[in-house]
Amino acid sequence: MTPILYRLSTGLVWIQRDCPCKDASLCRPVNATVEKEVFIFSLKKENWRSYDWDCVTTIVAAGYLDDELMCFAHSKQARVVFIANFPVQNLTSEAARHQWVAEKVQYAKENFLDGINVDFESDIPGNKPAEKKGLTQLIQELAESFRKTFVKPQVSIDVAWSPECIDLRCYDYAALVDAADLSFVMAYDERSQVFDECIAWANSASNNTYHGLVNYLKLGVPSHKLILGLPWYGYDYPCIKYSKDNKCDIKKTPFRGVECSDAAGTQIGYTYIMGRLDASFSGRLWDEDALSPYFSYKNDKGEIHQVWYDDSMSLSLKIHMVDTHKLAGTGMWEADDVDYTDTPRAKQQRDSMWATFPKRKLL
Repeated sequence: MTPILYRLSTGLVWIQRDCPCKDASLCRPVNATVEKEVFIFSLKKENWRSYDWDCVTTIVAAGYLDDELMCFAHSKQARVVFIANFPVQNLTSEAARHQWVAEKVQYAKENFLDGINVDFESDIPGNKPAEKKGLTQLIQELAESFRKTFVKPQVSIDVAWSPECIDLRCYDYAALVDAADLSFVMAYDERSQVFDECIAWANSASNNTYHGLVNYLKLGVPSHKLILGLPWYGYDYPCIKYSKDNKCDIKKTPFRGVECSDAAGTQIGYTYIMGRLDASFSGRLWDEDALSPYFSYKNDKGEIHQVWYDDSMSLSLKIHMVDTHKLAGTGMWEADDVDYTDTPRAKQQRDSMWATFPKRKLL
């Protein structure tokens, strides 16, 4: 048995679980500092070996646990964290918060993980101050407990692309960013509530993304706590009307009090998008306002669809904001949206997407 030593507020405790790694030192949490974070989400256990590990600094294992991943990532000085959520109806319960925090800390200890990513996206309207306060307290309690237990943990929270009550997520964003080690700014689903024309448009528009980042910085939050999260997926919209200037009117589909939203479309990953692009009648088009690519195609029934997505060019333009605003780094949702098969086409496509990220540099 290889005991692992953790630092607790009450002293020291041995966690009596065998280290699954051949080198027992790999079961210790990563203590490295990186120049820029490349913070990625992984949903498919079978793909992680094919990721570009010259880039990855933090990997969020969403929906699976893999000791081999933990050992391998730690050998690369990359952190492995797990994803979690909390029921909005329990936010005002101190007992529920305490129990949840204790369970998550124990889970991280038992599995030799480096921290936790909280993906809370429930609506909290402005008229629910108790829930808003409860969410802030939850993240504060979580971060405090992890810091008492681990030497250098990583507690992160996913936040909307702008702090302006996006999707009725009227949180205390300044307090949340302050409490967490990192905040993953989800610069996508930017058409979740459409207040202008009900048309297909960019999932991650550069002008919106810039606006959102500036609004976070106006709150006074430290830029070195913000991760610019970008999509490796897009939206496929059926057009109820299509004009010669490539405007695609979409069906009004309500979401959280707004009558038009991206729910009129379907989320599709980069690999699927590239297949659709091959069969498009428009070819790749470019929107100069959003700095995003898009195209139109006809399905088997002859119906026109329009797809808005991101590629290496649009991603690179947004990643430039990381240096401009001195952010902690960048990342993506999610790493499995590219093709990891051995075909030359698949390799070219995934290599171009991974190449948008900086290489990992330890300080």
